[in-house]
Amino acid sequence: MARIFVVHPEKNLLQLVASHLLQRKHLSKALVIFPHRRPAAFLQYYLAQEINGPCLLPTIMSFEDWIRKTYVLTRNEAEIPLDECDQAWLVYRAARKVLKDGRQELSFDEFFPWALRLAALFREFDLELTDARDIHYPPEESLPRKAVEILEKLGQIYDTFNGLLAKGNWTTSAKMLRFLAESEFPLPDMPVYLIGFYTLTKAEDHLFRKLYNNGAFIYWYAEPDRLPEFYEKWRKEWNAEIHEIKPDEPRNREFFFFEAHDLHAELRELEERLSSEELNTRPDHCAVVLLSIGNLIPLLYFLPKGPVNLTMGYPLKLTGLFAFLKSLFALVLSRDEEKGYHLEELLEFLKSPYLENTYSLEIKLREYGAPFVTLEDILNLMGPDLNKFVKNLFDKIVLPFDKVQTPADLSRNLRKVFNFIEAHKSVDVLEIEFLAAILEKVLPVLEGSLFSDVSMGKRGLFRFFESMVSSVRVPFEGEPLQGLQIMGLLEARLLSFDKLFFLDVNEGVLPDVEEVNPLIPHGVRPALGLPDRQKDEEILRYHFERLIQSAKEVHLFWQFQTTGSGSGKAGFNEKKTRSRYVEKIIWDIEKREEKFFSESREAHRLRKSTLDLQPQGLLRPKFLHKDDRFRGIIKRKIGKISPSLLATYLECPLKFFYSKVLGLSSPQLPEEIEHTQLGIAVHGALEKFFRKTVKNRFPAIVRRKNLKFEKLFGLFKTVLEEQDFYRLLSPEKRFLMLKGAEYRLRKYLENHPEETEILGLEKDYGMSFEVDGSIFELFGRIDRIDRRGGCYVVLDYKTGYVNGIRTTKFLDLDVSPWLSKKKFDRETLEEIVERLPDLQLPFYVYLFAKNPHSACLVSEEKGEELLKKTTAAYVKLREKGEEVYLIKPEELLPGRQSAERVEKYSTWMDEKFPELLKYLVLHIMEAPEWYPAVKENICRYCEYQKICRYAV
Repeated sequence: MARIFVVHPEKNLLQLVASHLLQRKHLSKALVIFPHRRPAAFLQYYLAQEINGPCLLPTIMSFEDWIRKTYVLTRNEAEIPLDECDQAWLVYRAARKVLKDGRQELSFDEFFPWALRLAALFREFDLELTDARDIHYPPEESLPRKAVEILEKLGQIYDTFNGLLAKGNWTTSAKMLRFLAESEFPLPDMPVYLIGFYTLTKAEDHLFRKLYNNGAFIYWYAEPDRLPEFYEKWRKEWNAEIHEIKPDEPRNREFFFFEAHDLHAELRELEERLSSEELNTRPDHCAVVLLSIGNLIPLLYFLPKGPVNLTMGYPLKLTGLFAFLKSLFALVLSRDEEKGYHLEELLEFLKSPYLENTYSLEIKLREYGAPFVTLEDILNLMGPDLNKFVKNLFDKIVLPFDKVQTPADLSRNLRKVFNFIEAHKSVDVLEIEFLAAILEKVLPVLEGSLFSDVSMGKRGLFRFFESMVSSVRVPFEGEPLQGLQIMGLLEARLLSFDKLFFLDVNEGVLPDVEEVNPLIPHGVRPALGLPDRQKDEEILRYHFERLIQSAKEVHLFWQFQTTGSGSGKAGFNEKKTRSRYVEKIIWDIEKREEKFFSESREAHRLRKSTLDLQPQGLLRPKFLHKDDRFRGIIKRKIGKISPSLLATYLECPLKFFYSKVLGLSSPQLPEEIEHTQLGIAVHGALEKFFRKTVKNRFPAIVRRKNLKFEKLFGLFKTVLEEQDFYRLLSPEKRFLMLKGAEYRLRKYLENHPEETEILGLEKDYGMSFEVDGSIFELFGRIDRIDRRGGCYVVLDYKTGYVNGIRTTKFLDLDVSPWLSKKKFDRETLEEIVERLPDLQLPFYVYLFAKNPHSACLVSEEKGEELLKKTTAAYVKLREKGEEVYLIKPEELLPGRQSAERVEKYSTWMDEKFPELLKYLVLHIMEAPEWYPAVKENICRYCEYQKICRYAV
C-alpha cells in the first residue's frame, strides 16, 4: 500500500490529514510532524470541526522541535545546544586560533558578521552530511581578502570549531539532526505523519527514509499530474509508489489585479476591498499575504475592524525602538572629553518618540549654535523643571553607557533604558511586543552567552549589538485562531484559503534580489560538496503557485512607479515593475484566450490607481524657495565648516541643499570609487613614508637625496592591497594602476624640494568662528606643513585635476559692501567663483596661521606676522608632483618682493578672507532661494541631475 500521498493544491491538505487521522483511528496515537509551527493550529481547528467535542489530540510538533526532543531522549548525556551567537563566538575562537599569523587580529565585534556566515556554512555541511575542507586555490579575483584567508583554512577552522564544541559539551541543531541521520536510534512506536515537506537535505533524506521504512505516512502538496522537480527527484530516488488525491472537479479560480502608484494607494485599495464584504470569522476564509515585511506597520492602520490574526516575524532593526537605541549609541560615541556631545547627534536623540516633552529643549539647543555642547551647558540653558528632566535622562540612560565594556554591562544598561521608557511614556501594543523581543531574545544572550564577560569597548559593543539585532525578528503568533489572517508567504506554507490578497508582488520582492555571499559565491559551493543555491527561487515559486491554487479568489497588488535602485541611485529610467510570477499568470490567461490580456475577457479585472494632479503644481518656479523651516536645520548642518562644504555651496547651492541639508546620498560610479580609494591609498602611503623617514619626530629636516622611491612604492602597494576594491579589480586594471602610480610617485620624489623642514603630517585643525553672534567651527585636515627658508607652506596632495590660481584676482575680492547691504543673490556667488575659483588653499592658510595649536610648531610667530610668512600649495600627484601655490614662498621673503604686496596679501588673509567666510555662511542661511549652479556644464556631470527640477 502506498504511504506517500500526493494531494492536489485545490484540496485542503490539513483538512484531509484531519480526516485521515480519524478514519485510521490514529487520533490520540499519532505523531504529526510539520516543517514549521503554524500548521499545527489549523490542524487542531479542523479536528475540532470534525469531532465537535472533547478528545485527546495527536502529538503535533515542528520538525525542529521533534529533532531536539528525540536527540535528548536518545543520548545518555545530551550536550547543551548553542544559539547562533554562541556558535559565532566559537567560530571566532577557532578562526583566531587557525588564522593567527602575527598580523593584527580582528576583534569579535569586527569578525561577528563573518562568524555568523561561517556558522551558517558549518550548519550546511552538517545538513548535507559532509565535512569542510581547505580550499587551496579560492577565486581571489571575486572574493574579499578575509574570505580568501578563511577559505584557504576552512577545513582547519571547521575541525577546531568541532573540537571546541566537544570540549565544552555543546552541540548545534544541525549536529543533532546529523547525529540522528547517521545513527541508529529507537524510532517512534506510533503512527508518524510527515506533512508538507518539499526539498530535503541529505540528513533529512536519511532520517525520513528511516521513518518511512518504519511505516510513516508522507503527504506531498502538489499536482499529481505535474510533480514539481524536487518531488519528482524524491520519487525517483526512493523508487516510491504514490497515492494521488485530486479534487472531484477543477476549480474556477478568479484573478483580480491592481497596479498602484505607491504603497498608500495599494493599502487604500486593500482597505476598500476588505471593507466591501463582511469579514468571515473562519480562519481559512481570507488571508492577506504580505511579501515586503517592511510594510507591515502601515498595513495595520488600513485593516478593517474585526478579528485579525497576525502571524509573521517583523525585523527588530526596522522598529522605532531600535532606531532610538542607535541614536542613543551615536550620542554616547559623539562625546568629546572637552567639547561635550555633538549637537546634531543630541538633537537626533531628543527627536525620538520614546522621549516626551523635549520640544522646548530642542528649540533651546538649536539656538545654541555651536557644534558641541556639554551637559553643564545644557543645564544652564534650561529652566528648573527641564533641568530635572535632563539630569535624570542623562544620569539614567546616557552617562552609564560611557563605562560599558562587556555584553553583560550593555545588557544591564539597556534594562535601565527600558525601565526609563516605561516610567516616562505610555507604550502601545506594538511597542510592548518590540520591548518584549529585546527583553526575551536579545538581553538573555548578552547576559548568558559564552562571551558575556568579554571586553569589547563601547564602539565595539554597539557595533556588535547592531549586527546581532539585524537577524532578530519580533514574533507575532496569531492566537486564538480566528478571522482575517495576516502572514508572509513562508508562514502560509501548507495552508489553504478561499480568498487571498497578495501585497507587493513586485520584481525584486518576489522573488527577492539575491544576496551576494562574500564568503561562498556560487562557484565555490560545488567544490565544498554543497548544493546550488539556484533552487531557492524554485522553492519560492512552488510555495507561491501552490498557495494560489488553493484559493477560489486571488487579488494581486503591485506598485508601478519611478524609484531608486537598491544601490541608492535615483533615476527616472528605473521603475518598480510587477513580478515575473504575475507575468506568468497573465501569460497563461493570454494563451488560454489566444489574445492579448488587454483584449481578453479578463482585462476588466486589472485596475490602476490614478493621481489627480493640479496643473499649477506642475509649473516650475525659476528657483527653489528657501523655506524658513530649514533655517534651523541649515544652522545645525553647517556647525562644522570645512573647505569642501563651502566649495559645494559655491559650485551649486542646490547641490548643497540636496547633499548637506536633505542628506541625499549620491552614488559613485565604479571609476569614481577607484579614484577615491586610490587617493586614500596615496595619502596613506605618503604619510607612512615621511613618518618613517623622520622616525616620527617633528620638526625634521628632509633632503631629496635621502628619499628612496623603493620604500615609498612598497608602502603604496601594501596600503593599496589592503583596500577591498583593489582585490576586485581585473589583473589588467591592477597592472595599469600600479604602473601609473609608479611613474607618478617616482616623478614626485624627483621634483621634491631639495631640502625642507617638515613640521607635521595629517593634522586636524579646528577653531571657533563667530558669525552674527553664533559660534561655528572651522575645520580641516592638513596633509603636510613645511618650513622653507623662513616661510611656512601648507601642502595638500591632489590625485585629481588642479586649476591654477591668479593672485591678482582674489586679492581684489572684497565682500564687505555685500555684507553691509545684506546682498545674498546668485550674482555675488558668480563673482566670488570668478575671482577665487578655489577656496581650499586660503582656508588652510587662515586655519593654520590663526589656530592656537600652531603655536607649538612655530612659537616665534603669531597672528598677522604668521600670515605674512604662510602660503599653501597643491601637490599635483596626477602629473609630476609639481606644487601649485596660492602665492609663491619666495614672494613672501624680505627683499624678494615689495613690502606693499606682502602687506596686501596678509591684510586680505587677516581681514578680507574672514569676511568672505562670514558672507558665505550668511549666504547659506539668509539667501531667499537655493540657486542652481553658477558655472556652465556643472549640471551636466552632477549626480543629482535626474532629480533636480532646476538643472541648467
